Amino acid sequence: MKNRARHAIDKTITLNINGSRQRIRLSAARPGLPPLLVVQGGPALPLLHEVAKFQRLLDLEHNFLVGYWEQRGCGDAPAHDACPWHSRSMICGASCGGCTARPGGPR
Repeated sequence: MKNRARHAIDKTITLNINGSRQRIRLSAARPGLPPLLVVQGGPALPLLHEVAKFQRLLDLEHNFLVGYWEQRGCGDAPAHDACPWHSRSMICGASCGGCTARPGGPR
């Protein structure tokens, strides 16, 4: 197993978004890199606990300022921050890519 790389930028920020506590971890090898937002699964699948694995396997921080966004109701966020799905459409993803799911199928 590799030792954890030290990054010039590596901090976790807690945000209050419409009354919901959410966290994002920002990590990059050096300042000035383009941003890349990583959102995993969900709802209710924690991401911040998996950052070390992403860093070890993918090393995205070498080329990007990576934002690992922990969705509301996930990880250490309060359970009451999670909410049931109530919109008519949602974004779905898979390990090989993503798609937009709509009632009645894709348009």
